[in-house]
Amino acid sequence: MLHPKFRIAARCTVALALTLPAIVAQAQTSATMDAEEQDYPVVITPTRLKQALADVPASVTILTADTLRQHGVTSVVDALRLVPGMAVMRSTANDYKINYHGTNTSQPRRLNVLVDGISVYKPGLSRVDWSSLPVSIEDIDRIEVTRGSNSSAYGPNSMMAIINILTRHPKDVDRGLVSVSADSRDDTRITLRMAGALGAWHVRATYEQQGGSGYDYSTRGGADHDGIATERLNLRSQVDLAGGSSLETHWSLGRSLKQLGRLDPFQTSPQNLRDTDVLAGARLIMPLSPDHEVQFTLSANETRIRQRWSTCWPQLALLPEVYALSQANPDYILQMLRGQIPPTGGSARDDELAQIAIQAILGLGSGMFMPICGMTDNNADESRVQLEVQDTYVMSDRLRLVGGLGARHQRTSSQTFLAGTATNNLIWVFGHGEFRPSNVLTVNMGGYFESNSLSGDTFSPRLALNWHLPKQQTLRLVYSEGTRTPDLFEERARWSQTLYNIDPPLNGSSTAKIAAALNSSGASSTERVRSTELGYLLQEPRIGLSLDVKLFDDHLSHLVVDHAPVDASVTGYMPPGSVRLSGLETQISWDLAQGWSGFLHYTNLLNRQASNAEERRQWSRHSGAIGISRVWSNGWQASLSHHASSGNGTYETRSARTTAHVSRTLALAGQPVRASVTMTYLDPARVTDQVRTVGPFYSGYDSRFSIGGQLSTSF
Repeated sequence: MLHPKFRIAARCTVALALTLPAIVAQAQTSATMDAEEQDYPVVITPTRLKQALADVPASVTILTADTLRQHGVTSVVDALRLVPGMAVMRSTANDYKINYHGTNTSQPRRLNVLVDGISVYKPGLSRVDWSSLPVSIEDIDRIEVTRGSNSSAYGPNSMMAIINILTRHPKDVDRGLVSVSADSRDDTRITLRMAGALGAWHVRATYEQQGGSGYDYSTRGGADHDGIATERLNLRSQVDLAGGSSLETHWSLGRSLKQLGRLDPFQTSPQNLRDTDVLAGARLIMPLSPDHEVQFTLSANETRIRQRWSTCWPQLALLPEVYALSQANPDYILQMLRGQIPPTGGSARDDELAQIAIQAILGLGSGMFMPICGMTDNNADESRVQLEVQDTYVMSDRLRLVGGLGARHQRTSSQTFLAGTATNNLIWVFGHGEFRPSNVLTVNMGGYFESNSLSGDTFSPRLALNWHLPKQQTLRLVYSEGTRTPDLFEERARWSQTLYNIDPPLNGSSTAKIAAALNSSGASSTERVRSTELGYLLQEPRIGLSLDVKLFDDHLSHLVVDHAPVDASVTGYMPPGSVRLSGLETQISWDLAQGWSGFLHYTNLLNRQASNAEERRQWSRHSGAIGISRVWSNGWQASLSHHASSGNGTYETRSARTTAHVSRTLALAGQPVRASVTMTYLDPARVTDQVRTVGPFYSGYDSRFSIGGQLSTSF
C-alpha cells in the first residue's frame, strides 16, 4: 500500500488533473496573467525572486507597517500573533517560546529569522533571541512570513518557516523621530532616530532602550525574577555606485540584562545574564544587464554572554573522584543518588571508578554534606562569518533563475558547555527556477545543498505547481523537504560546572568541578520534515479582499528531543523523535469600506503520531485571530483585535488576548505628533510552561487588564 503521505499527494494530483482541462479552457478566455499579476502583492522571501503571490510556491503572510501601527503592535513578537499557525508564548519577560505549528518548547529552534535578508539565528546554540532582536519596530517596513518549510531557499534551520523583517530604506524615513511608550506593567520603550545624507551616502541611525519587570508571580522558584533591560543601536546606509550598482551596509550593537529564575538548586544569589551582540553586514548589488544581477553579501556576528552567580554545593559533589565517575558514566551518579550502591550496568572501568568514588565519599564522614561555597558561570562566546554570492537571471518572460553559493565559519567557546571551543565550517549551493509554460501554469523548482563539517551533507528540494484561474484565483500544489542541522552544543557538548573562588580552599584548591555532566554522543541526527501543501489564493482588489487557504501535511522525523543527547539513557537522552502535523489554515484580509479594514485567520492543527511528549508540549488544535480597524480623515484611528488558542499541548492551557487601540495624529508647531492608547485584556493572565528537570510551572500577572500609551513625533 502507498504511504499515507503519497496517497494524499496522489489524490490531490488526480483531483487537479481532472479539473485542469476546465481550468485551462476558462483561463484562456480570461485576461492575460500579466495583467492580473499587477493586482497581487509582490514578495521576495519564499524563493529569493521577486514574485507575485499568485506565483509563490508557499503560503505567505505579509504584515505591513500600517497594519502594525493600526493595531498597536509594539514588538516583532506581538506581530507574530497575527500570523496563522504561529504559536507564541511568553515564558518569562525575557524568554519567548515561538514555533510555527508548535511542537517542542524546550528549545524552539526550527524556524529562521532574517533582518533585511541577514539571518539573526544563532547556529552555535540553535536559538533566536526574541527579546533582543537587532531591529526597532519603528524601522520596520514589512514582515514577510513564509508559512512552511523554506530550506530549499535558505538551507537548514529554515525547517518549518522563515520570517524576513524588511526595514525602511534610509531615503524613505523622516529626518528625525522621537517615540516614548509605557504601560501599567512597567514595560517602557524610548526610540530615537536620525536619517539624512552624508555625501553620496544615505544613512539611518536608530537608538532604542527598552525595559520591563516581568511577571508578578510564578510557581517556579525565582521565576518571578525575570525582568529585562535592553538597548540597541542600529545603522543602515546605502550608496549608489557607477553602472547602476549599489552598496548597502547594516550594523547593530545590542546589550541586555536579563534576570533569570532559579536554575541551580543551591544558588545563593540571583542569576542575571548580560549579553552583548554585534551584527554587521554589507551587500553589493551589481546589475550586469537589465535581465542579469549579481549580489555579494558578507555578514559577521559576535555574541558575548556573561552569567555568574554564587552557589553552595555539598562537599561530596565536589570530590574529584565523584567528578571522574560522572564523566565516565553519569548514570552511575543517578543510581547512587537513588540509593543504589554500588551502581550497576556499566563497564569494569565504571565499576572501578564507582568504588573509588564511594570510598572517597565515606572518607568525608559527617562532613560529606557540608556546604562549599563559591562562584560559577554559564559564560559563552559565539561568532560567525558568512559570505554568499547570488546570481539572478531572467532568461525570458517565461523563465527566471536564481542561484548561488556561500560559506560560513562558526565558533562557540564555553568552559561550561563545551569545556573549551568548538568550530565548524559550512559550504552550500542553492538554485531555484520559475518556469511558465503557459499563462495558466507556473512551475517552481529548487533545492539547497549544504556540507557541514560536523553533521555531514543535506539536500532540501521543493517542487510546486501553481494553476491560475480567472478572476485572480490560484491553486497550488507544493512538495518540499526541510532540515535543521544539530548545533555545536548538540554535537560537542561537554557540560560541567566549575566552582571558583572557594573560600576556604577545598583540598588546597580554590576551584573544583561539580559532579554533574552532560556529554554529547556526537551522533545527533539532522532533523527533517517532508511537507505536502494544497493551497488556494483569491485576490480581489476591487473589493480589497485577499483569501489564502491551505491544507498541509508535515512529517517531522529524526528530531533531537533534548538539547544535548548524552551517553546514558537514564540521564536524559531520548532517541530521535517524530511527529506528524496536518490540518487546515486560512487567512483573510479585507478592506471592508472606505477607511475600514479587517483580518481573520484560523488554524485547525492535528498533532499526531508523536513519538514522545516533548513534541506535543506546544500545540493548539484550534487557534486564530480577528481584527477590525477604522481610519478617519481627521487623524483619528481605532482598532479592535482578538487572538485565542485552545492550548492542547502537554500542560498547556487555553489563552486569549483582546486588544483595543486608539490613536490621534495632529500637527503641533507644524510637526506631526501621534498619541495612542492601547488596552489589553488577557484570559487567563498567566501562562504554563515546563522545565524538563523541574516540571510544569505557571507565571502570571495580578491583573488581566493593562493599559499603555505612546507619544511620537517625526520631523
